[in-house]
Amino acid sequence: WSFKACLALFFPAVTDVLAGSSLSGDLEDPQSSIPPGTIAAVVVTTIVFSIQVILVAGGSVRRDALIEFPLKDFPRVPRFVVKDLAWPHELIVVVGVFLSTLGAALQSLTGAPRVLAALGKDDLVPILRHFAPSGDGAPRKAILFCASLSMGLVMVGDLNAVAPFITLWYLTCYAIINMACAYLGYEKHPSFRPTYRLFKWQVSLLGACVCFFVMFYTHELNALGALAVAGLLYKYIETQPGASTTTAHGESELPIFEREPESPGASDSETETMCVSPAHRQGPSDWRSGSRFKTARNAMLALEEGDLQFKYWRPF
Repeated sequence: WSFKACLALFFPAVTDVLAGSSLSGDLEDPQSSIPPGTIAAVVVTTIVFSIQVILVAGGSVRRDALIEFPLKDFPRVPRFVVKDLAWPHELIVVVGVFLSTLGAALQSLTGAPRVLAALGKDDLVPILRHFAPSGDGAPRKAILFCASLSMGLVMVGDLNAVAPFITLWYLTCYAIINMACAYLGYEKHPSFRPTYRLFKWQVSLLGACVCFFVMFYTHELNALGALAVAGLLYKYIETQPGASTTTAHGESELPIFEREPESPGASDSETETMCVSPAHRQGPSDWRSGSRFKTARNAMLALEEGDLQFKYWRPF
């Protein structure tokens, strides 16, 4: 096994960084709970994994034994260092592996269906609207779909062949999230106001670069394919009318204002009132709208007293 192969196989074991974000709908205060919880989880797991590697592999086994591992007989004759060192019985390791696998599976089955249901509820992809939960109920359809997909992948019979693809899609997701945060932070998008005081868009850009590097380091062609699929999916979502402003029931989330009809006795000096129109806003979603709004806002704020005293040039 090469280093890149081991990295692709091991990476899915440390992909719970977005577990808090996936369950944000069940948190009382997601903005204040997710950042410290995510950082604490990453720090604790890093310490635990490091201690395990140092004590089990580095402090309990001779280097020659690790180098002379009988790979030619593996996996027909499996040999695990942790299992050989287990006390009082080697079955403790087997039970620990089962419990760890079950916990990770249950965590994925509670987070992934909620993300799928949220995509269906927001109507970003019309084909996913069937997974939107009815009312405030549990996303049963999304849970059944994710469970069926997981069992289908397990039935392949070779998880080592599935793990690199899971790693690739996780890295694609992380890279896009980091790129979005870096762009919004650099442009100072009016709708992007992170409450985390230590946020720097340069860190997000560095994280995106690391994700892209690991993607192409593990498998170049699959990385290009994943980015192509992500780009096509984005263009598809961008062309959907009203995808960014409508709910699963077709109701607009943005208020649209219209002039209220004038009353018979109202004078011209009275201020015109505005009412919310029930009309539905249609149009493709565009991530550049925030930049245009920022440019227009800065231009209006830069107006001075004499800027509006101009004459139109109308040649005959």
